[in-house]
Amino acid sequence: MRKYQIIVIALMMVSYAGAAELLWYLPYDANMNEAVNGEAPTQVNANPLADEPYASTAPSLSAGLTSGGSGAESGNALDMRDTMANMGQTTPTNYGGWVRYGSPENKSSMELSMKGLSSFTVMGWLNTKDSSIAIGNNTRVFASSDNSFSLLFNNGSVPGRMQFALEGNWYNSGYAVTNWGLADEWVFFAASYDGTTSTENLKYYMGGLDTNDVELVVTLDSNVGTFNYSGDWFVVGNNGADNTAADKGFKGLIDELRMFGSTADASGALDAADITLYKNDVFTAVPEPATIGLLAIGGLAFVRRKK
Repeated sequence: MRKYQIIVIALMMVSYAGAAELLWYLPYDANMNEAVNGEAPTQVNANPLADEPYASTAPSLSAGLTSGGSGAESGNALDMRDTMANMGQTTPTNYGGWVRYGSPENKSSMELSMKGLSSFTVMGWLNTKDSSIAIGNNTRVFASSDNSFSLLFNNGSVPGRMQFALEGNWYNSGYAVTNWGLADEWVFFAASYDGTTSTENLKYYMGGLDTNDVELVVTLDSNVGTFNYSGDWFVVGNNGADNTAADKGFKGLIDELRMFGSTADASGALDAADITLYKNDVFTAVPEPATIGLLAIGGLAFVRRKK
């Protein structure tokens, strides 16, 4: 009996030490100051270079998703629709607004949390809302100032190819997937990275409100190894936090952005089952990955004791 107790305690310690940590979370439910550690954006800007209708107001909040709430359209989301006329890189230049965290002089806690990661997973929800506005080239969902950590979508034969930048290296999902830019529908995305290996270690997942599980879209190879964020700031909804660079914005709603990571091992690269839990968190609150692991081990301990 005592032997089983010692084994369970040891397993719990190992699980906790190596478990994925929630690095940052942007629910945008009540306001824009809801990042992990209560960090407020450095800027929430319209772009003064752009004449209407190419940019008119700063990003705002409107009806969106609620984590642990009653589901779609019951909370708020980051609304980028009024900050630009089009989406992504267009002609005339599509200057738009942005939400920025951190600066060269003052790194945000979000940026500092993305240092020395052996593995990570980033995820969130998107809604293009307007069927007349298609995803344009290089449409940024979020971006660092140096593309060490950026996510964008491109147009193409199937609009909305996902591309992820990791320390300046770009990895794309290809066009042979379901459209990421479905108009007026919430689309879930996730990208997981395992830097402890160099093959089949970057995976893209997709889901929707009408499906329970996520779909593995593509598996790619990356030899970046340990990931170190190196940008001067982190921007949501556009590609830069200065007037002349912010020309590849996402014209729609962005919600429930999360990033998990581990500096110790591969546990930050969540699998499809764990990612599904967070996708479905818009309906029912679920515990964090470390808690899930401890609950599972606790169940094992109970079984052992019962025997």
